[in-house]
Amino acid sequence: MNLLEISKFKMVPVLISILFLLSCSKDKEMLETTIIPTPEVTPETETGTIISPEEATLLFKSGFEGVSLTETQYEYQYIIGKDTETGFFWPPDILGSAINNEPSGIHNISDDNGNAIDNRIETITGPNGTETSTLFQRVNYDVQVTQAPYQINDIQENPEDLYISYWMKTDAESLQGVDQWRAIWEYKTDKYATYTDGFRMIAFMATDIRGDSYWMLQGDTSPQNPIWQVRNKEIPLILGEWFKVEYHIKWSNGADGYASMKVNGQLIGEHFGVTTSKNDNLDFIMLTQVYGSNYPMYQWVDDVEIWEGRPY
Repeated sequence: MNLLEISKFKMVPVLISILFLLSCSKDKEMLETTIIPTPEVTPETETGTIISPEEATLLFKSGFEGVSLTETQYEYQYIIGKDTETGFFWPPDILGSAINNEPSGIHNISDDNGNAIDNRIETITGPNGTETSTLFQRVNYDVQVTQAPYQINDIQENPEDLYISYWMKTDAESLQGVDQWRAIWEYKTDKYATYTDGFRMIAFMATDIRGDSYWMLQGDTSPQNPIWQVRNKEIPLILGEWFKVEYHIKWSNGADGYASMKVNGQLIGEHFGVTTSKNDNLDFIMLTQVYGSNYPMYQWVDDVEIWEGRPY
């Protein structure tokens, strides 16, 4: 073996070491470049507009503790008094409501001299499994569109960003069968009664002509003329058990409006667009509603919250 061959042989371990180091360096670079940083998450509304809980303002909150219900006066029963747990007084003082001629209360419509409707403050086992005061409402039979909404009346200001939530428990029987429905929440604008120039938003629990159940949120200018409608058959109706319902409204006569409904935190449906019609102003909110196609129909409601802005 000559000197050149010996020199080549001695260089082999050196070359192997260099190649190994280069390979390690390349692998390290690959690992470093594939690390994905965790992005900051900013709370957003469904429409993508940033809103934090700190920006939301609590307008009203009550679990019906320590309040009372009057006898019927001019078709209305009034919840009165101070909630001993939250400190808020009934009726809700929001959006300039009830400062003129029409106080807020339970509107007993076509109640057959009190026989068709029962309302009371009742203590039962609540959504948390403990005893709690609730608003119980029952429509025993229909006379002519008999219903018992709690109306926040005579609203003077349109909401910019309104959030309403409460717990409710319905009867298990009134939605059995085909083509049944019950309304659970509504609002109407000043000119809705014309059926041409106003607007209503309404939430339903219902069954179709095959008996399949669904939730529905609808905006319309009359009951026969929906502008938009969102149905959800994927999330089952909850009957005879407590559930939490949430409504989020951004007031608008244009494309920047928004409405959503959730049940137990699950999105039932949302709408992007008008939440009024022809710039008609908000008149009243049916905070709770007992109205439908099949009677008797009843429900309990607890832990009402009303916010300016979405708090959660």
